[in-house]
Amino acid sequence: MIPPITILGKSSGWPRRPKRYATLPAMDLLAIAYGNPSRTDDGAGHYVLNRLNAAWGLPAVGLLGEPGTAWVNVAEHRVRTMWVQQLDMGLAEDCAQVDRVLFIDAHVGEPDVLVAPVDRRSGLGLTSHVLDPATLLALADSAYGRSAEGFRCTVRGEDFEFHDQLTPACHARAEALVAALLAGALGEAGPSLA
Repeated sequence: MIPPITILGKSSGWPRRPKRYATLPAMDLLAIAYGNPSRTDDGAGHYVLNRLNAAWGLPAVGLLGEPGTAWVNVAEHRVRTMWVQQLDMGLAEDCAQVDRVLFIDAHVGEPDVLVAPVDRRSGLGLTSHVLDPATLLALADSAYGRSAEGFRCTVRGEDFEFHDQLTPACHARAEALVAALLAGALGEAGPSLA
């Protein structure tokens, strides 16, 4: 059974590119996965990112974060992916250079799978240890005068103990997220979940 996917935001799906980004070069999409693959379901972001990398012709990202940082053309877009243990301020520059950022992670609680716009106005509660996507985008706006539109793309995890594989339920949710992202992350109309 495919887990239900909750998509928040405009009912028409993924928003169209903001007019202010119309003159940007084709550096279109940055997918940032974060979490700890050694903590069972906390590795969902890493898993989803590597599934996207395979679909987009990028090399797999190892546990040290290597490769997957080169740009690759997917249709008329350019895509770049990266994996980090946690979001940090150094990623603000990357967020200021693209049109769209996908923040891929695991979460606790409902819903099973979530794709939701990041409201950067709720950010700038800065600490150097814990950064969330809204704060990172707000920092990019503040430091560089612009940032991408962001989407939080998460799956519900249930086990965060030390183990290097996703639970079966989280694995199914991660596959559902991959399918939704491949269907709509680069398109104007967004995921088709009918």
